[in-house]
Amino acid sequence: MTYPSSALCLRCHLFQVVYFTATAPYLLLTAILIRGVTLPGAIDGIKFYLTPDLSRLSDGQVLISFFISLFKYVLSNCLCAFLLRAQFML
Repeated sequence: MTYPSSALCLRCHLFQVVYFTATAPYLLLTAILIRGVTLPGAIDGIKFYLTPDLSRLSDGQVLISFFISLFKYVLSNCLCAFLLRAQFML
């Protein structure tokens, strides 16, 4: 089956658009990562982010915040499941 030249041209341009939109975010994120790592004090920030402070676990406010976040996450998942099930029961 042969395509007219206009259809072939459209497919070519569509491929170019898809190729650009698939690769552009990775290129931009790579550029932003390189820029962020080269800023002054970036190594200290990365070390602070990756090194846990285990003494904070004894703080009550941290534990309360953890359990509240956990409860919200579990409750939101259960609520979504109940709503989804209720839609099928109607």
